[in-house]
Order: sequence, then C-alpha cells, then structure tokens
Amino acid sequence: MPILTPTTSGNVLAGLVVGTFQYSIMVKLDKIPFIKKFVSEERKLKIIKWIVDNKALSFLLFEVFNMGIHSGITDPNGAMFAAGNSVVNAVSIWGYLPWYYKKHRKESDRDVLEGV
Repeated sequence: MPILTPTTSGNVLAGLVVGTFQYSIMVKLDKIPFIKKFVSEERKLKIIKWIVDNKALSFLLFEVFNMGIHSGITDPNGAMFAAGNSVVNAVSIWGYLPWYYKKHRKESDRDVLEGV
C-alpha cells in the first residue's frame, strides 16, 4: 500500500497546477502577442473542437505524452506528478473544454445545429 508523504502529495499538487496552467495557455493562445500571429481564434476553436469530438483519443495522446516526459512509472515522484496532471486532463477534456467550446463557438455554428 503506497504511503502518502509530503513529497508525494506535493508532486500531485504540482501536477494539478502545471496541468491547469497548460490548459489556461491553450484557451489564451490567440491572446499571446508572439503566438497570435500563428494561431487565430478560429484555429484555436478548431483545435478545441477536435479535442471535444475525439475525447478518448485526446486523453490517450495527452497521457502518453504526460507519462513520457515525467519518467513514466519508473520514478515515484514523476508518477505522482503525472497522476495530478492526469486528473486535470480528464476534468478538462470531459468537462471544461466542451463547456468552453459551447460558450465560444460562432453564431453560425449555433444556427446550423439548431436546425438539426
């Protein structure tokens, strides 16, 4: 049975914070001065729509990347950091991003969907 120590709980908290920071950057891409030349609001919404439409695949890809950069399961501290980040990924992909997309999509999208 794993023991919850200050180090492991700190790693989980750090993973939660870094994951939240990553998603806040994703939704503000079109506001960052250097990046807004490359990513318009329309492109950002297309990326978010793809994630919303392909939730399981998005989660799997985010987790492969997440475990890959945090020492996988070989380092307990990295694994706990990745676990915190995994919680943020799940909440964001199944909760926050669908809400965000629904709130920010264009009026024409709403009109088309209301006719279906």
